[in-house]
Amino acid sequence: MKRLLVCLVFGLAACAEPKQIGLPTCDSVESSEAGEVFRARENLNAALAVHDSDTLRLLMAQDIVRVTGADSIILSGHDQVIALSRSRTEDDADRPIYRFESKCIRVSAIEPIALEQGAWRATAGDIAFVAGSYAAKWRRDEEGWKLEADILSTEGCGGMLCP
Repeated sequence: MKRLLVCLVFGLAACAEPKQIGLPTCDSVESSEAGEVFRARENLNAALAVHDSDTLRLLMAQDIVRVTGADSIILSGHDQVIALSRSRTEDDADRPIYRFESKCIRVSAIEPIALEQGAWRATAGDIAFVAGSYAAKWRRDEEGWKLEADILSTEGCGGMLCP
């Protein structure tokens, strides 16, 4: 009865079924913009592997925000995010090396932004690891694509890197 009354008062448009808005599919990395984001991610991984702070700063927005995986600590800015990839131990050989693997990149048709989803893993030594899923937001500026924010979820670990 209420639905009929709403239809009569507000017109037939109020009676229509709500439209479902589906998520866009992942863009092919062969597309120019998604490919640029993918290459920026690979460059970021390479810089993380050797702890190249200068390159990391170029590929991250100055005010980048990261929510860590296990304890949801919010890191803000270059220095805090870069410090996360530094050694948790005195021995630099056991420094965790982070790698992010893109599974899906969606580039916005209305803003110079992209959303990336994938899996991450940090390894230290032979058996220590921590890993999970992530979502990242990228923004294109005059210098190219920069990582603006990411959220990590820790879903597995082994050895000294277990929380």
